[in-house]
Amino acid sequence: MASITDLRQKRAALWEKTKKFLDNAKRENDMLSAEDVETYEKMESEIVALGKEIDILERQAEMEKRLNSPVNTPCLLYTSDAADD
Repeated sequence: MASITDLRQKRAALWEKTKKFLDNAKRENDMLSAEDVETYEKMESEIVALGKEIDILERQAEMEKRLNSPVNTPCLLYTSDAADD
């Protein structure tokens, strides 16, 4: 399983690739072709899917942190040997 950081980097790289694709497609024509729109939508859906996976892993990490935290503060009883003398 990829780490959250790895997924964020992958999403950022894909977003940069998507922006370049759009810039190039618009440079060639004023309007996007149907094929360009389809390609962009695929790229966008992958970015959205990565975002959802990141959200899930972040929620999982937060839940794990909460479930592994102590339920309450332990009560410690300190005794002194000097009191027994």
